[in-house]
Amino acid sequence: MPVKTTTFAVTVVSNDAPEGNWVHWVLYNIDAKTTSIKEGSAPGTALFNDYGKFSYNGPCPTDDKEHHFVFTVYALNTKLDILEGGILKDLEKAMRGHILAQSSLAVTFRKTAQ
Repeated sequence: MPVKTTTFAVTVVSNDAPEGNWVHWVLYNIDAKTTSIKEGSAPGTALFNDYGKFSYNGPCPTDDKEHHFVFTVYALNTKLDILEGGILKDLEKAMRGHILAQSSLAVTFRKTAQ
């Protein structure tokens, strides 16, 4: 983590949805002292995902193909001010010029037959 980190932002995006990218989670203004996010918690401010919710929604593809999910963490030098009801594009705009570092982890998920 860069020394001047004030907050973090986290995004989870699937790039295999029929519609293109599908946003599962957008969370920002996570305190720089945060070292983990427990299941069911949101230690920051959430923006709308593509489910129309302000919460994390995990993988749930409608087919049995392999899908890719990208988790990205941004270290920021400021607390962001985004209007309530914002989306990923609003976060991306607000972060411009404030990203100290970022890291992504791509994972795959495949629905199994039941």
